[in-house]
Amino acid sequence: MKYSNILPVIFATFMLMSMSAYAVPTVTIDSPTATTYDNATIDLNWSADETLGDAYYSLNDASNVSLAEGNLIYTGNWTSDDYILSSMVANAQQSGTVFYYGSQWHLILGGFLYGGLDSTKDALTWDGAVWQLNGSIDNGLYSLIGGRSSAVPETFYWDSQLHMIMGTGDGATRYGFTWNGTIWQTNSSVISGISSSTNSAITVFEKDNVWYAIQGNQAGTFNGYNWTGNTWQSDTAIVNGLSDIGQISTPNVFEMNGYWYLISGESSGNFYGYNWTGTSWQSDTAIIGGLATANIYTSPVIYELNDTMYFLSLDYTGTFKGYNITQSLDYNFINTTITGIEGQNTVVIYATNTSDDMGYSSVSFTVDAILDTGVQSNIDSAKALGELPAGAILGLTENVSVADGIRIGILAVILGFGMFMFTVWSKRG
Repeated sequence: MKYSNILPVIFATFMLMSMSAYAVPTVTIDSPTATTYDNATIDLNWSADETLGDAYYSLNDASNVSLAEGNLIYTGNWTSDDYILSSMVANAQQSGTVFYYGSQWHLILGGFLYGGLDSTKDALTWDGAVWQLNGSIDNGLYSLIGGRSSAVPETFYWDSQLHMIMGTGDGATRYGFTWNGTIWQTNSSVISGISSSTNSAITVFEKDNVWYAIQGNQAGTFNGYNWTGNTWQSDTAIVNGLSDIGQISTPNVFEMNGYWYLISGESSGNFYGYNWTGTSWQSDTAIIGGLATANIYTSPVIYELNDTMYFLSLDYTGTFKGYNITQSLDYNFINTTITGIEGQNTVVIYATNTSDDMGYSSVSFTVDAILDTGVQSNIDSAKALGELPAGAILGLTENVSVADGIRIGILAVILGFGMFMFTVWSKRG
């Protein structure tokens, strides 16, 4: 075989391989179709056969219009972020709570198990770059419970006021506080109905306009409550699906991307993740992806700051670990409506996949939405008179009734007969 015969085969094979390596999205347009429409407003419905990075359309060579709706969502695993630990001072058996007040973010750390509060280390304020010690933000706490064997704080906003529930180890005593702007004051109403539990953490959250609290305990199980308006009452439904995770459960509930999650630490340093199905919690290992096992007696602190979700891992040895999940754009690709012009139209949809390879599809269609002026006038007259005008039937441009048409016809016959007789009479003469 001559080389001249082999080369075309090799070239064709190479081209086929190249085409398969650079496959583009297949775009299918379901509406409009190649037909005539009597309305200029038409649905634009379409689909593609792979995950897209972008999509847009052009109607009659006009500017491109996006078919993508972007939403910021959190994606991926927790990523190590030790930078957020700057200026934090280690203190054994840490727990903590983050809250926003006075246009700043604040962090109060409590000693879990045998640590209690340490007035020199437990209050910090975020300065935009690092956590800075701020002794004013825990004003009033140390004098009340500083000598307790543990202090496990949880803060939340309720009726436009900042409140705190503090668990302790001594006699399983629990405290309630309200911040008055300069000092934490005792407020027993915020803990009304919550049972005592040794070394217990609690998480408070509002979901579907109902306030809930989930309390961990020494046994590693969970107790649920809802707020009636003046007290907390037991609610087993809100802890449905949560299992016994060992000893000293430390739950933290948070919302992310429109879903509710619970992450709890426990005495062995492991984290357990769950998501809410609408009726119960189910195990979710993805939500703890990237989190390293901590030292014993670990407690998570989870908060959102500047479109970033942060996770502080605090444990018995005073070791801090920081993590974050950042937001990225997630696109939904939509159907829409387009407005054509009278006559011929062409719409083209372009779509690129995540590798930026572009596919497209087009369809031409006709809009015939404008009726003849005379016909439209006759139809309008018919609607007004309650009868169909003769002019519309005959295609005339004037509104002529059926009776008038008959009279005109008779008159024409008479005139024609008269002219005929006149012609005959003239010839005789």
